[in-house]
Parts: sequence; structure tokens; C-alpha cells
Amino acid sequence: MKNVLWMVFLGLLWCNLSIAAINLIEKKKIDNSEVKTVCIDGYKFVITSSSTGEAIVQVFKSRGGKLSYPLSC
Repeated sequence: MKNVLWMVFLGLLWCNLSIAAINLIEKKKIDNSEVKTVCIDGYKFVITSSSTGEAIVQVFKSRGGKLSYPLSC
């Protein structure tokens, strides 16, 4: 019985699936780079891409100058 439980447990770990909802909010071209604002699972991110590479940054909002929290879409 223990072996069956271990096989079920390991099978569930191995079959883990996750799906993220990604929505394009805004897209701009600045000089030679492209800037996209996207919403991923309810949080705002900024993606920049140019000839040198790509970068993704999560947008945060400060509260009272001390605490910051992720900005939601």
C-alpha cells in the first residue's frame, strides 16, 4: 500500500501543470527598442527588447515611501 501511495504522490508531482494568463496592455517603440506593458496573472510587468537583448521587470508601487507592493492590472 505504501508503494502505491508513493507512486501516486510522485506521479502528481511529475504531472504538475501551470497556465499563466498573459494580456498585452500597451506596446510602444522608443528609439531602437520596443517597450511592452503586459498583465501576467493579475500583476503588471514591463518588457523591453532591443538589439542587445530583452529584460522583464515587475512594476511596484510605493506606499508612504516605505512599503512597496506589486501593482495589479
